[in-house]
Amino acid sequence: SFSALLKELEAEEKDILILDKSGDDIRDIKNNDIENCVFIIGDHEGLPKKELKRFKKRISIGKPVYFASQTFVIIHNELDMRKI
Repeated sequence: SFSALLKELEAEEKDILILDKSGDDIRDIKNNDIENCVFIIGDHEGLPKKELKRFKKRISIGKPVYFASQTFVIIHNELDMRKI
């Protein structure tokens, strides 16, 4: 389940970053804050609010609304540009 996955990631001490249009711009985040992270990306239905309340780190890739498939490419490009 999604809840079990989040608990597993926390146990592995991964930084969990939630994609949110009102989050901090991904380009303003330092490299060492992204190197050991997992990006959580929702779909058109959103993410379970109950599960995500405890995660405060929210990032944004810009103001436009993107499809999830586009989001992967944008985040991957940002990581590639940083050589992460």
